[in-house]
Amino acid sequence: MICNSIFVNLLDVFRLHFPKRIFSSASWLHFYLEISSWSTPITYTLVRWVRPPHDVLKLNTDGYSKGNPGVSGEGGVLRDERGKLLLDFSCHFGLATSMQPEARALLFGVELCLQRGFGQFEVELDSLILVLFFKI
Repeated sequence: MICNSIFVNLLDVFRLHFPKRIFSSASWLHFYLEISSWSTPITYTLVRWVRPPHDVLKLNTDGYSKGNPGVSGEGGVLRDERGKLLLDFSCHFGLATSMQPEARALLFGVELCLQRGFGQFEVELDSLILVLFFKI
């Protein structure tokens, strides 16, 4: 009796939170099988690497932070107009906020390219804050 009452209340809660779903469950087992088959919709955006102009190289950098602050790192790649990999790097950064590794990756990548004699290159990154910062 108590189990059935809990089950009915649980169904009510699920109906309230998932109004577009139809629950035809007659037992705990059926209910479990029904909700365990749910899949979370995955959204994604296809991206592609855009070639730089002729005789120009492209530096792509990115940073990550697992938490804010959290364990973080950075990396990047330098490619020519054909997409040939010329240089790549990755670094563990330690504890940092989410913006710090993004900025460090950009700085480290530019310094590394200049040290290696790659003079003409464009930079591409996914940090809108850094992009807007440099547009000012």
